[in-house]
Amino acid sequence: MAQNNMKNIIIVILLMVLVGAGIWVYLREPAYTWPPPNVVKEHGEGGQWVIVDELIISTSGKDIESLIADFNGEIIIDVPQTGTYQVKFPVSSLEELDIIADELRKSGIQVMRAIVMPPPRLNEPQ
Repeated sequence: MAQNNMKNIIIVILLMVLVGAGIWVYLREPAYTWPPPNVVKEHGEGGQWVIVDELIISTSGKDIESLIADFNGEIIIDVPQTGTYQVKFPVSSLEELDIIADELRKSGIQVMRAIVMPPPRLNEPQ
């Protein structure tokens, strides 16, 4: 009987240590920073966070591969059933991305910037 009680006490202590460690990991500062290097705050769009090198494209039946080939675009997310794609381009500014977006719009497709939300636990940088 005493052995069982000792086992239970040890199990409870181990669980408390594990739970405490889990809480510490959750509460400590995350290993990443916000925003990531390719995300910026765009004041012209109501202060939304946008991805500098990605666009959301809706093609409605057009060949996405041929449309983005001239700009070295790479499909990173595709929903072919709806003709919607998230495409990454080798650019480093919103100005460069907007030039590509304008050219793609000339092909008659819908193009918009990829918008993201900051993680809920982190505050925006000052």
